[in-house]
Amino acid sequence: MLGYFEDDQAAHILLDIGFFWTIYVDGDMALVLQSLAIKEFELAEEIRTALFADVQSLHGGLADDESLLRMRPAPAGALIKEVCLYALEDRRRILIECEKSKLLIESSLSTGDMQIIAELSNSNHV
Repeated sequence: MLGYFEDDQAAHILLDIGFFWTIYVDGDMALVLQSLAIKEFELAEEIRTALFADVQSLHGGLADDESLLRMRPAPAGALIKEVCLYALEDRRRILIECEKSKLLIESSLSTGDMQIIAELSNSNHV
């Protein structure tokens, strides 16, 4: 993982292989080529332009929280090892375990809310 952002009841994760992995609030997932994904996202043109710039920065290894316009960088050591999906009533939790970090995506079908939490694996704090 290089970076991620949340928009319109979906988490969009930029992978280092040139794809966006989209995870929807209900747990459905899609894998789309990054150039096509940004064009297909229903976003204002200025947001789309900012995403293109963020993608270039992330692929170039030149990005941090302050330099990115719309995305957040993935935590250090974000080589994906395992993905787990949990469901309880109308809630979904997707845990993406990486070498040195985790990305937790929690959502609610009834409200459409989604939260993305990144943390280091050896840390108890978000």
